[in-house]
Amino acid sequence: MSMRIAFLANSSAVAQTALETLVERYGTVDPDKAEVIVALGGDGFMLDTCLLYTSAAADEEDSGKRDCRCLRQKNNKQ
Repeated sequence: MSMRIAFLANSSAVAQTALETLVERYGTVDPDKAEVIVALGGDGFMLDTCLLYTSAAADEEDSGKRDCRCLRQKNNKQ
């Protein structure tokens, strides 16, 4: 059984390109049905996404099953 992943991105070109690549490779589901939400963009977008979907879970029976963990990829600009 595969994991249900939702990919979300802010409006930047880099995030949108990454979104297209990831969705093409792995598919995506509605964030409300996801086990994992991947937020592509800056820190503000990631925090907004985290707050939105952890708050939504608190209103449902599955509250406590969702938490927010932040993994940052270092930007290796040369």
